[in-house]
Amino acid sequence: QRNARKNGKAIADPEFLRKRTETLLRMTDDGNDNSSNPDLGSNLKVEKKTFDWLIDAWSYSGTYGAADNALSLLSRMEDLRNTDSATPSIAPDVKSYTKVINAIARSGRKDAGEQAEEILNRMIHDEAADLSPNTFTYTYVIDAYARSPSPKAPHAAQRLIEEMERLRAEGDPEVRPTTRAWNSVISAWAQWKGEEMVSSSVF
Repeated sequence: QRNARKNGKAIADPEFLRKRTETLLRMTDDGNDNSSNPDLGSNLKVEKKTFDWLIDAWSYSGTYGAADNALSLLSRMEDLRNTDSATPSIAPDVKSYTKVINAIARSGRKDAGEQAEEILNRMIHDEAADLSPNTFTYTYVIDAYARSPSPKAPHAAQRLIEEMERLRAEGDPEVRPTTRAWNSVISAWAQWKGEEMVSSSVF
């Protein structure tokens, strides 16, 4: 919750977030040359950490449409990465994608799990950048499934925790199943109304 406390003032003012997001997207639009004046006001500049800061603030805001705003910011970062932009340093990294997945997990959407996993898969299959998911990335995707009413949620959460276990066994230093991840898997199964029992590996 450290990031939530750090962004507390912005989280409590969704209008501030909305205006800064709209301004940032407008200033980084292809047809708008603002490279000579990259100042958004309030000590915010057109740079990667501003995108990440806004995405993080949206994820903890609890505001309707927060995930959409986070996704819009990520999409713009991807556009800037894939073009000869005047601001080439603005490119999403693992932290950026993970923050967006967190926003999706907290969105309350029925398809939050599927949407979060779609972002995860984009990271895994992106050959243009090193976007190897880490412990936080996988945990937030599992959390997204645990929070969703999807009938596929427990199966997907179980599959992802087993994927984390496999990656750890293969020596991936960035992925380690945590207590939080396992608790989310258990929560997903606890809410399930099917007849199939959870794998004994959960316990």
